[in-house]
Amino acid sequence: MNTDLVAVNRVEWAKLFPGIHLWNSVRMAFRIRILIPVAVLMLFSTVEPQELFDAESGNTSAQTITARRHRIQRATGDLPFDIASQIGHNSVEVVVPEQIATIVSSTGSLLHHGSRFQFLLLTWNMLLVGIFGVAIARSTATEFCRSSRTGPIAAIKYSANRLLAMLLASFLAIGLVALVVVPLALAGMASEAQNWVAQLSWFCWPVILVLAIVAILAASTMVIGWWLSLGAIGTDDCSGADALSRGVNYFLSHKLLALWYLFQVVLASLIAKLIGWGIVGAASSLIASRMPNVFARFRPPIKAATDIPEVVLLNTQTMLQQLPNALQLAAFLSGLTLMYVLLRQKEDAVNLTEIDGAAKMNSAH
Repeated sequence: MNTDLVAVNRVEWAKLFPGIHLWNSVRMAFRIRILIPVAVLMLFSTVEPQELFDAESGNTSAQTITARRHRIQRATGDLPFDIASQIGHNSVEVVVPEQIATIVSSTGSLLHHGSRFQFLLLTWNMLLVGIFGVAIARSTATEFCRSSRTGPIAAIKYSANRLLAMLLASFLAIGLVALVVVPLALAGMASEAQNWVAQLSWFCWPVILVLAIVAILAASTMVIGWWLSLGAIGTDDCSGADALSRGVNYFLSHKLLALWYLFQVVLASLIAKLIGWGIVGAASSLIASRMPNVFARFRPPIKAATDIPEVVLLNTQTMLQQLPNALQLAAFLSGLTLMYVLLRQKEDAVNLTEIDGAAKMNSAH
């Protein structure tokens, strides 16, 4: 038996615990080349589909887009185990960025009642997050895998060239979610009938309950799989179907690991937001101590700006207040890319430094 002493000079903690790599998303969130696509995404996300329809139809209702987004129509809120009446958009937005929370809550609302507005809201936000998410994924992948830099313009151009792939992955995900809703929609129509069909639906209640559980699990899988597909397109230049297939397969093959990674991504994004909040708060506090007359302008009730300097002041302060949210979104999308790279290594034994693997395979064939 070998009894020679062995000295350990260094421990590769990242190899022992690959999830450590996910925390690079906090550092990458402060990259200007990642923050620029995030800022454009946040700017476009302020425009919602219903606002465009209201403007075209001349609808000047006092109901705001925020109220529409947060309202989820339900028959009742006192059903046994009615978790959906307690968890809504506001609850999801506490832990994930607003744009991601909108996708999650819109998917849940689509399962509940399938309104046209929720479908449009889901499609619109998936389109925005998809376009700029692929750009952020490209910048993150090139830095993490190759230690190189991809500027914001180059990343957005890359995403624009892969627009069809992103759209295909998005519409496949939406279509599969809508497909699992069809049996529930038919069961709902049957339950409203005034004949034996309604009684049959009551008799088949256990089957309907199983279908509802399957629909929730399928929708959750599609949402996470679609998130990972953005990393697949940005990292490996996958086609739309291949990207979604990879995302779903990686999640289903390593469910607990993927959920653990996702938890770390959410936590890292919250830490990035906290750091941003601390920076903006400390800077604002310092300026307020030196320029109290300026900060008095921000105390409620805030009046409309009357001249150009006030307009610049109010708009600049508004943008700075969005910095923590931008950092959170940047860290979350970067973390999803790193999550894809780690799951790719776990499933396919692909080296962490490899990039554009799908494109290389296609060119080889």
